[in-house]
Amino acid sequence: MGRPQRQDSHKRKNPRFRTKSVAPGGRLHGVTRRDFILDGRWGQVHPLARPVQERTAACARQETASTVDVVGSAAKDTKGVSKAMRSSVRRTSPRRLSLVVWSGVLVLLVLGLASCAKPPEAEMSAAQASIDQAKQKEAAEYAANELRAAEDSLAAARSEVDRQNAKFALFRSYKIAKAKALAAQTAATAAAEAAVKNKELARQESEKNLAEAQQAIADVRAMLEGPDGKRLMRAKEARQAIEQIKTELDATETSLENIRQAHAQEKYKRAAQMGKDAIAKAKGLGSEVQTAIDKMKGPK
Repeated sequence: MGRPQRQDSHKRKNPRFRTKSVAPGGRLHGVTRRDFILDGRWGQVHPLARPVQERTAACARQETASTVDVVGSAAKDTKGVSKAMRSSVRRTSPRRLSLVVWSGVLVLLVLGLASCAKPPEAEMSAAQASIDQAKQKEAAEYAANELRAAEDSLAAARSEVDRQNAKFALFRSYKIAKAKALAAQTAATAAAEAAVKNKELARQESEKNLAEAQQAIADVRAMLEGPDGKRLMRAKEARQAIEQIKTELDATETSLENIRQAHAQEKYKRAAQMGKDAIAKAKGLGSEVQTAIDKMKGPK
């Protein structure tokens, strides 16, 4: 018996069904086109080639997906740029607004500091008024040291104000000037009080000195009018000296009237000093008279 003929032997005669291997180096070694071709079209795939088909389809899908991803990413990038720009604008706008706000706050702060740093005009005016009141109470005569201290403090305050005015407004500080102005006002008030007190003391001293000067003059006259004084007037060698003493004594007594006038005009310090001078003069004349009397009597 012969070898049974294959049912698909008719396909061998058809050139379309001739089996040819895939080109060397291809992916499908051992798989013929016969396994892929049926009736001139791609037909059923050989089981060995299915993985290849699947890989091919997967590659196609990946390429399609990658293409879609590229397009989508490009679109997303475009949207992202737009969103980034919008978000940047949103982020930048508040930042710029904050910068503007803080800049305004800084400007206001600088202006506030500059406006707060003002010369102590009120304090210096008050100090000057206190000094004027002290002068009206004759502080220049009865509290000269206290008044000078007040004037010096006020002058120092004004000098400090001039020094600060020469600076930039932001760096000015009038604390020292204000302190000196307040010190000047305090010193002026103390000067006024001291002037009132010292004036009263001067009045009392003036009255005391006037009374003491009158008593000193009266004592000298009593010596001249006494027995020893009369003997001096009769002595030729002492008569001229006694006459000179009487003349000076009369002048001293006349000066007491000037003391009374100064006292009445409330120039107590001057009156007190004039009273001291009158006392010293009268006592000096009395010492000369006593010396002349002792010389006339001779040693005992």
